[in-house]
Amino acid sequence: SNKIVMIIMSSEITMKKKEDKERKALEARRQLFHAITGILIVLLLYLEIMPIWLFFIIMITGIMIYNAWEKEANPIFAWFFNHFERKNEREGTGALWYAIGCFITALIFEKNTALAAILILALGDSVSHWVGRFYGKISHPLNKKKNVEGTIAGIIAAFAAAVFFVSNLPAFIASVVVMNLEVFDVKMFGTRIDDNLWIPIVAGIVITLLV
Repeated sequence: SNKIVMIIMSSEITMKKKEDKERKALEARRQLFHAITGILIVLLLYLEIMPIWLFFIIMITGIMIYNAWEKEANPIFAWFFNHFERKNEREGTGALWYAIGCFITALIFEKNTALAAILILALGDSVSHWVGRFYGKISHPLNKKKNVEGTIAGIIAAFAAAVFFVSNLPAFIASVVVMNLEVFDVKMFGTRIDDNLWIPIVAGIVITLLV
């Protein structure tokens, strides 16, 4: 009976390790896609390959595709969201809010400010989530569910990216403000606002005030 118990325990440990590995791989793909998407958007806008109106058309098309996926219209969408979205999230929600957040930011802010703000989302948010989720040890004083390591890593990544388009001070302050606000669940009228929507907008506001 002891052998049976040991076999069961060993099997459970193996399964848990496998699940942890799969979860880590999913998060790595998700955050990498998150970062690359933002960098690509910035490059297209910076090189003026993609004007605002074209970005709007792409965003609307994405929403239409998203709505089609809600009706399970295409298995390709299922594969994509299964490989790049967390299981406990509504399919495509993160990507949808990401597109909307970047569009609003590009629309309302000066060009360099918008590009810096989008990079803060693309690099800062991605690195913060990755480091905090898998390597964080110290609880954040503003939210015990978050980790200091993730916030610091996010600030460094966000700042390093933003300084390509704005000066050091606004890049640093915006990174610090946004990455610390990110530890909260920002809500409006009792409804949680996706951080992909508000991060670039808040970053843009902070940069604008300091430039």
